[in-house]
Amino acid sequence: MISETEAKPHENTHASLTLVDGTQVNGYISGVGYSGLRVMVKGTETEWRFRAIAKIEAQR
Repeated sequence: MISETEAKPHENTHASLTLVDGTQVNGYISGVGYSGLRVMVKGTETEWRFRAIAKIEAQR
């Protein structure tokens, strides 16, 4: 699980998320809130809770 402080530097950037079940999600992080973040994936905005995200990395 990641925290808001870990996610905040990735706001408004493209990133790769690894969820706790091992699923990889690549998208644009459009916002970071107190309980999760909003990610644009293939034109659709979804919200992920911090407890569902195991790791976040910037895309190169």
